[in-house]
Amino acid sequence: LFVPVLNVQGYLRQSPNGRMNQHGPNTSGRRPNGSFKNLNRDFSKLDTPEIRAVVKVMTEYDVSFYTDMHSTDGMNYQP
Repeated sequence: LFVPVLNVQGYLRQSPNGRMNQHGPNTSGRRPNGSFKNLNRDFSKLDTPEIRAVVKVMTEYDVSFYTDMHSTDGMNYQP
C-alpha cells in the first residue's frame, strides 16, 4: 500500500506564505486538513477519517515495513 499524500486538502492549499519560518520550499501546503484539524496531532484522538484509515490499515494488515516522509524545512520529496 502506498499513500503519496495523506492530507490532500492541506497539500492542495499551496502558498508561498505557508511556513514563513522555514528555509524552503518556495511553496508549501497547510498542516490542517479540510476540517482544520492537524493530522500530525490526531493519532491519539482519532478525530479525522484520514488518521482512522491509517490506524485501520496498520491494525488489519500484517505490515512489515512502514515509513513516514514529510516535506518540511527545505526538503521537498515531491517530484
